Amino acid sequence: MLGALVLLKIAFFGGLLLAIGYGFLVGEAVRQGARRRVHSRFGVTAVASVLIGVGSIATVFGIPLLAGQVLFLLLIGGAVAFVRASGVW
Repeated sequence: MLGALVLLKIAFFGGLLLAIGYGFLVGEAVRQGARRRVHSRFGVTAVASVLIGVGSIATVFGIPLLAGQVLFLLLIGGAVAFVRASGVW
């Protein structure tokens, strides 16, 4: 996760790929935990997981939560996690 924040600082495209990948993995983990069932509530759970995960890591390392790169990671990662866990994708 720290690598994702560093890459977001350095390069936009790499950060975009990392945000998509992180969201996909979180969404897939929630989907597997729900035994392949899909529902919008699972999508909300995945978004909450992304918010808690990224927010806690950013807080531990002293990165402001309202920094543009962190907000970008939260937005893209949360959107992909929601779409993956809710069964749209």
